[in-house]
Amino acid sequence: MRNKVFLFVFCGLILLVMIAAPLNLALTNAGVVEKTNVGNVIEVEKVYEEGAFGAKLLNGIEEAKRGVREVYTNYLPFYVGVTSAAKEMTSAMNRPVSGFLMDQGNRILLESRASSDSAAPDAAPETPADTTAAPVTDTAEQTAEVTEKAAETPVTEAVTEKETAAPEEPKAPEPATKAVYIEGDSRHRYYEIISEPDGKRDRIDFYVRIPAEDVDEVRPAFEEQLKNINRFAAADTGVNWYVFPVTCFEDTALCDELLPSESKRVLFEEFRTRLDPRIQFDCVEISSIEDKNEKYFRTDHHWNVYGYTEAYIKIARMMRKNYSDIEMYVPEIRRFDDVKFLGSNALAISSRKIYDTFAVALYPLPPHTVVREDNVGYGGTETLDESLRRYESGQYERSESYPHYISYQMICRQVDYPENKTGRNLLIIGDSYSPPLHEVLASYFDHTYIRYVDSNDGLSDTTYEDLIKEYGITDVLLLEMSDRVIYDYYGDSLKGIR
Repeated sequence: MRNKVFLFVFCGLILLVMIAAPLNLALTNAGVVEKTNVGNVIEVEKVYEEGAFGAKLLNGIEEAKRGVREVYTNYLPFYVGVTSAAKEMTSAMNRPVSGFLMDQGNRILLESRASSDSAAPDAAPETPADTTAAPVTDTAEQTAEVTEKAAETPVTEAVTEKETAAPEEPKAPEPATKAVYIEGDSRHRYYEIISEPDGKRDRIDFYVRIPAEDVDEVRPAFEEQLKNINRFAAADTGVNWYVFPVTCFEDTALCDELLPSESKRVLFEEFRTRLDPRIQFDCVEISSIEDKNEKYFRTDHHWNVYGYTEAYIKIARMMRKNYSDIEMYVPEIRRFDDVKFLGSNALAISSRKIYDTFAVALYPLPPHTVVREDNVGYGGTETLDESLRRYESGQYERSESYPHYISYQMICRQVDYPENKTGRNLLIIGDSYSPPLHEVLASYFDHTYIRYVDSNDGLSDTTYEDLIKEYGITDVLLLEMSDRVIYDYYGDSLKGIR
């Protein structure tokens, strides 16, 4: 009798789960319940090439399998709560041991490097780079002041992008700042960075995502990427080139100090020195814990309004070296402090310990039109003005897992300023870091064309070289995260180059 009761209860639970997940999906699609973004991206396991026997049928089967896994992964009731609680408990239990092991491993690695450096012959010091670029500050008034000062900088200022700072000697992190390993998979490793300089009252706490490959493993792709960018830029000397990699944690001296085994700063610095001299290079500087905390979301891998506002200033300054008529805008920072959400990193590790708030930059842009990129299945569907009106009226998602950053910004395919008569056209090769800057950077050109890393899926026969010739491109901006621009870690950074 007990066995029958057990089987009855067990089968009932299985049946309930089988029904609950698709029911949750149906209710979500009908708008009855809000979708909870749990951070899982379910991809097709295998793709059969067109022309192969039965390719269409087999791809249909693979897509159906993906759909089933999507339902029973992302729509199980209570999934977020249960997994978050379990992972928080596991992390709390493992933290003392993992923290001790990381501290010891980092200490050994730093001591090994120090002994190697002391044994090596002295090298001539390199010329330090200019690090006086305008910072992005905490308030709208300060940000406006910074931008005004940047706009007043003479066009004839010295070009310092090619000067490279000699890598600083890694130093042991202070006890108040530490990196704690959370979890990892074959693609990424996740860490929590904690700084308590003056106790918990001034605690800084955020998550970082780092590629699960070391310097030697990513170097072959790095070399190929550098060769392709230089070849692409040299193919047409009449086109101005700008490269702006979005700085990731592994590119910084902070990573050298806290996670030396994960650092890729040596490649980041090497990249900027080996670019074709015609290519202008700049990046957002991250030189302290406070920098990272200020310019990037705490729980998401993207930069926030202060990070991309600094990027706007620096990119506009690069462009102004070629076009003296470029005038920089004074942005207004609009905060939505009642928006509280979990970013991609927190969702990936199922953590609900810290949250982010949301803010956007507003620019007084002339009349213009935008065309949305239909080949990308995510991102906003409205212009920046339309999104602003909706948020100001309180009409936005309240779910803590809603991706406000990527859903607020439209992923554009084209931006046109009909009143402009500059005679120049811009091509932006970007990823999810670039949408906040599409419309403002396009204001310096007649027509701007954007190719997002996913948008070329529908353009298999079109190359960037074709676009440059067809649309009379005068300037190309490569604006993607450093994992793409420098290391081509995802294999899609320059998809479309012949």
